[in-house]
Amino acid sequence: MTNWLTLEEAAKYLKMGRSTLYSLARKRTVPAHKMGRKWRFDSGELDEWLKAGKLALPEEKKRSK
Repeated sequence: MTNWLTLEEAAKYLKMGRSTLYSLARKRTVPAHKMGRKWRFDSGELDEWLKAGKLALPEEKKRSK
């Protein structure tokens, strides 16, 4: 069963700001689905995304090299 989260719920789940998550969703960096005018996030997909280590923003990846 899919557990759909709103933008606000997903931001809290990921412990990041709503505007940051919105930006990542628009850039297709984070797994997200647009339903009408609203973004929805599958908590299972977010878990896999986190486990894959894809949370680091491009600027952070550059600094770590």
